[in-house]
Amino acid sequence: MDGCGVRRRSRVAVAAVLGLVGSLLAVGAAPGGAVAGEADNEAVYSACVGAALEPAGLVDVVGSFAEDAVNCVAHYGITRGRTETMYDPGAPVLRWQMALFLSRAAGPAGVVLPANPETGFTDIERVFEGARTAIAQMAQLGIMRGHGGSSTSFRPDQSVSRASMAEMLDAFLGEA
Repeated sequence: MDGCGVRRRSRVAVAAVLGLVGSLLAVGAAPGGAVAGEADNEAVYSACVGAALEPAGLVDVVGSFAEDAVNCVAHYGITRGRTETMYDPGAPVLRWQMALFLSRAAGPAGVVLPANPETGFTDIERVFEGARTAIAQMAQLGIMRGHGGSSTSFRPDQSVSRASMAEMLDAFLGEA
């Protein structure tokens, strides 16, 4: 791949992850020192343009600081509403959901997911198959770990802390 192709792939990866970050920030408070809805630093490139900013039909984010970010990540299939018309922006992000968001963002970001990932987690059987696969993929790539570093406990229904989210996004960017 020539240098231009590598640069284009990197731009898409950065834009996809920025959209993912925007989606996750929509469910919590603004980062320390930041003002909700105001960027600390403007991104140089964005995948959130044109059709990606068209309304996704999620009425509970219309007019919010996260409206564009939610519409963008919904456009790329990274997130969905809790219903066809409701996103529920104040809901916490659970660990199984974070794994699913990251696995859905992998394609646009250029991250190659393992085809047949294995996991030793004994507590993920109650989540649906797609989420189990995403958990195993993120664990195999080293993006997510078991709870407290455990090799058998994932705790899929536990909320993701902002610190854990930052750690996972950092690892994800490393893969991208």
